[in-house]
Amino acid sequence: MAIGGNEGKFKGSIGGLTYRIVNGKTIVQSKPAARTVKQTEPTKASCTDFSVGSNRAKILRLVLSPLVRGMQDKEMVGRLTAAVAAVVRSNTSLPAGFRDLEDGQLHLLENFEFNVLSPFAERCKAKLSLEQLPPGGFKIAVAPFDVKGVVAFPELATGCVLRVLLAAINFKENKYQYCGTAELTIPLNRIDVPATEWVFAENLPSDCLFIAACAMEYYGNGLFEPINLNTNQLHPVKLIGLLHGGQVLEQVPLPPANDSLWHNWQPIPGIDGNKIRKR
Repeated sequence: MAIGGNEGKFKGSIGGLTYRIVNGKTIVQSKPAARTVKQTEPTKASCTDFSVGSNRAKILRLVLSPLVRGMQDKEMVGRLTAAVAAVVRSNTSLPAGFRDLEDGQLHLLENFEFNVLSPFAERCKAKLSLEQLPPGGFKIAVAPFDVKGVVAFPELATGCVLRVLLAAINFKENKYQYCGTAELTIPLNRIDVPATEWVFAENLPSDCLFIAACAMEYYGNGLFEPINLNTNQLHPVKLIGLLHGGQVLEQVPLPPANDSLWHNWQPIPGIDGNKIRKR
């Protein structure tokens, strides 16, 4: 609809014409033709894979938020989304549109860095691994290393702590739970660190994607207690690995006190990624 002004000048549109006023003059232009882009089925399927990857990346960020703590680089969300989408597409046994993260080549996500401003690989060169144990359970291991030349300490730091987290994600039921955590303290004056292993086997859920990550937190001397020195520019966090647990065959009873802390399913908020993927 065009509107006439006091001086007889029009502004707006009538039919296929658009009226606008520039420097007091009325300009009449034809409306641009509407662009219609018709997506092919392969294009739609590819978009579905990316949408699934974006949804799964959002879930990984949610599950690992206790380690990342909002101290990631500005491009992390986009980098993780692209990396997860690539894993979804890596499954060539299923057609596009029917794929999911847990069906892809999960090793492609190993060592993903959540803060490129302080890469874990540069701050701590120790080898960390995630391994599934028969008949059930998982092991996170740290290979032995000499602290000098392997761990980089910033100014004022008197030590650091490696914090590992193991979590399970059930995409089909849109929920997750934490399976356990552990830590390794490395004082500045320590010379070497022996091989360290943490085994998680208590009441693990079945048929889930298990994800392990590690954060590196520096501390310095404080008046009453150590001071955390990590910032947005200094917070190394990386993925150790992802494994699909299948059916966990053996369950070990967990003490009631610990059971109240771990193994409680949490719903995944937001859009259910299962509604995106084709069946």
